[in-house]
Amino acid sequence: MFPHLRLMLNPDLAPECDSLGCYIFETIQEAQDHATRWLWTYNNERPNMGIGGITPMQKLKMVA
Repeated sequence: MFPHLRLMLNPDLAPECDSLGCYIFETIQEAQDHATRWLWTYNNERPNMGIGGITPMQKLKMVA
């Protein structure tokens, strides 16, 4: 159906290729799975300047 899907969100945001714009997906499901994993990592594991430059996981451990 789709020989290759290229998901381009904003490749300028991450030239080191950690964003979704650096991948070629074979199926919609593959793109959705990758996007879900990337979004979880983005929201949970990357340092967030809004909470002092630590990850949300670290913040949760501090308040628990």
